[in-house]
Amino acid sequence: MDMPPVTKREMSRIKEFLRRRSRSDDVFVKEDYLHIRDDEEDYCVLFDKTTKNCTIHQVKPAVCVAYPITWDIRGGEIVWLVKRESDCQIVKYLKEHKERLAQHIEVAKRNIESFIKEIEPDEVEALLQVETTNVQELNL
Repeated sequence: MDMPPVTKREMSRIKEFLRRRSRSDDVFVKEDYLHIRDDEEDYCVLFDKTTKNCTIHQVKPAVCVAYPITWDIRGGEIVWLVKRESDCQIVKYLKEHKERLAQHIEVAKRNIESFIKEIEPDEVEALLQVETTNVQELNL
């Protein structure tokens, strides 16, 4: 599983959040791009498997806020994608509640566009190399 990429600003905000709660802030790794670590089961280390909640919900990264909306760049333009319903229960809910879907898409677009502007060009390129599976294009 590919872990959530983060900007340097998001990393600082999350580290401060974790420190204020006396938690380890050693949760980031920089490979081809800066991201949150995963555990031995490929879960985000900030996901509580018992409660099934994000432990940093108040400061979670832009790409997590945008989920299940994701993106690709084709021909210099952002293409908006959504996870398939079979892989994400939230998609079914959003499809059944069109107004919520429209609201979420707008929030997702703002977050992802801001994220793309904040990361380094080589990180954008690295993220574009990550195979995006189990998604379909959004018809906006």
